[in-house]
Amino acid sequence: MRFSSTGLDKGFVYPCSRSAVKGAFSKEWLEGAWFGLTPSHGYDRRTHPRPKIEGVVLMSLSLPSGEASMSSGRAFLYVYRVPTEAMTESDHKAVVELMTGPMRRWLEAKMTRSETQIFGADSLLVELRDGRLLLHETTFR
Repeated sequence: MRFSSTGLDKGFVYPCSRSAVKGAFSKEWLEGAWFGLTPSHGYDRRTHPRPKIEGVVLMSLSLPSGEASMSSGRAFLYVYRVPTEAMTESDHKAVVELMTGPMRRWLEAKMTRSETQIFGADSLLVELRDGRLLLHETTFR
């Protein structure tokens, strides 16, 4: 599992730590994690469903097209920098619980699906809106 990060400006935090990522995801499934990117999400007509993002995007877990097998280890986690005032300590704890629960189960289900199944590029976005963490699943076919 590779890690990469950009410099973190004053007034920004990461929603989770590297150790939390290592504890949440198997190195056989997660190719790497990139910390510090600025989120930008655009959807075209091949992306379904197209979520309406109204809050702050904290991270995205992506599985590129055609790579969904246990042996490929090709999922990527993008952890975005978040303004300090947008995240509370309980939000940080909730993000870790989300990674070790629903996000890990989502990745496991995608990585263990049948080789004959039609694949798209799957993505799971984590949004913080009004103090709640929301998951948005999209598929690009």
